[in-house]
Amino acid sequence: IACSACPSGWLPCFLPPPPFFFPALADRVPTYLEHRQTLEFDHERLEKMVALVSTSLARLTAARVAAKDDRSRVVDAAVELRDLMSAHLDFEDREILTLFERHFDADDYAILDARARRCVSFRHALFSVPWLMASLEPASAEKLQSEAPMSLRALHQLTRAGYARLAATALGRQPMISAPQR
Repeated sequence: IACSACPSGWLPCFLPPPPFFFPALADRVPTYLEHRQTLEFDHERLEKMVALVSTSLARLTAARVAAKDDRSRVVDAAVELRDLMSAHLDFEDREILTLFERHFDADDYAILDARARRCVSFRHALFSVPWLMASLEPASAEKLQSEAPMSLRALHQLTRAGYARLAATALGRQPMISAPQR
């Protein structure tokens, strides 16, 4: 899915932030360059894993009835992606976000955030919103729903059942689905 606002055309969800985040950090924080190689290596691995899981899920859902071995391979790849993503996000939280917090004020970051939001297409949100909500612990999902704009809460309501069917077809089980916020 292309992103018209981002020069490289990729999206900020599941993958690295849009390409203007890290250069902005590098311009202000010389020590950022110590982390650049690790980030680039991780982002490349994450992109490959996302592509593998996406392709595998597409094959499974196209087959309608998937063999248990096929499901097991997809689940193993998804678990590997989850673990890699978790370790990577922990690294970014520990090393990179602290640099943003120290070197960008709220107005600076708001400009970057607004630009990043333009990178998320509606088509991408149709999957990423229910996926995110199904992936969260119930308390976290409830908090996110209470803070999300009405448009995202409505999108979640409209897409969560379809996502549950997709997950059941691909994984052979229903995902945890957060109850709607009233």
